Amino acid sequence: MFPIQFGKAEVVVYSCDGVKAEVSKDLLFDAEQLTKTVSFIVKSLDSEDERWQKLHSQWDIESIKVVPITNVFGLLPVSFRVIFKFRLTQIESSVILKVRDNDVFSRICESDNEFSRQDALKSYAEMYQREITFYKNVPTWANIPVPKMYGATSWSDDPRSHGTIVMEDVLRGGASQNPYNGLSFEQASAVMEHLAHFHASCFLNPHFEEVLKRMSPLTAYFPTTSREVAVRAVREIDDAYFQNNFDDIRKFIFHGLVETKCTKQGLPKVIVHGQLRSWNILFAKCLLGSASSRVRGFINWQHSHAGSPAEDITRLIVSAVNGEIRRQRLEELIEIYMRCLTKDLQRNGRVVPYHFKELVDAYSELYEEEVLSFFLSCAPFISSAHRLSQRANDNEMRNLTCRLRDAYEDLSHH
Repeated sequence: MFPIQFGKAEVVVYSCDGVKAEVSKDLLFDAEQLTKTVSFIVKSLDSEDERWQKLHSQWDIESIKVVPITNVFGLLPVSFRVIFKFRLTQIESSVILKVRDNDVFSRICESDNEFSRQDALKSYAEMYQREITFYKNVPTWANIPVPKMYGATSWSDDPRSHGTIVMEDVLRGGASQNPYNGLSFEQASAVMEHLAHFHASCFLNPHFEEVLKRMSPLTAYFPTTSREVAVRAVREIDDAYFQNNFDDIRKFIFHGLVETKCTKQGLPKVIVHGQLRSWNILFAKCLLGSASSRVRGFINWQHSHAGSPAEDITRLIVSAVNGEIRRQRLEELIEIYMRCLTKDLQRNGRVVPYHFKELVDAYSELYEEEVLSFFLSCAPFISSAHRLSQRANDNEMRNLTCRLRDAYEDLSHH
């Protein structure tokens, strides 16, 4: 069922292993939908990207490749790199295409539990809209590296339709840290500096109150379906600690927080990423392709909202670094953030609107919430039924489960 024509250009779909694939079987849309999607991408680039406008005005498109990307932009969407090659030149231009994971969506629609089904559908639609709202309102003034959004289509509850986002391809030259191993202290420090720059730009923006009105608070993090998946995943962990403490952990996951404590924080609001974990942070690549300690960009803003500056800090430290770093160097990481924030604000004649101790106290207050969120977010990485965990080796799995264990053990200290 390939190739497909878009004007004079040939559209070829590839599988993850680099071979040509049948559109109806290996892609999430059929030939007609693919043609419409490519047309939408081209129109979006024609109106939003200056480099593309120059290329497209001089040369015709010769070929279009659609290549799937595995788990780059979070667990909700499926992502593709769409590569345009121009006729009579070796120049290529690529974008990232994010579409809904219809396998997940279809399973939700078939659920017998109407309450859980509606809860999950509402959550997915909300996350999709949050990301679009973020890209429309924040990147032009915020001091934080994020990909540009070129265009987006409306979300639909129809499983045959898609919410589609076309984004700048920041993945070339970037690498995320292995989620099983987590971040090094140097990588975590670099992220803390970028958070400080971002929060400073929030405080310095004279129109920030208007921006906040468009970024609604996030009050419910933990749908029932996610809790059920997390409990099943924890049951599979081949570790004496989790087996001996399974009943207590199950109760914690099922009966833990229903609403976030962040709205109760006394700290001034900023824009919060909401899922600041290692797989949502791109670092510049080292020579061998691994992640360096230089931040290249922050991706997957589906949980973005107005909230406390302590949220992303707590989530990063709880979920993305190992227990030794968290226990021994927590205050050092927060000091790095405060020092950078102070410098940015002082340069503009402003002072930090909270103190070091207030931030440490906020971290402690949010700790339980972030441990619960950590369990829920890790379920796909530890469940034997999920494709992500099937690629992990024993040492990687051990690293992740040790971080979970350490985070859970330290609940009593907060």
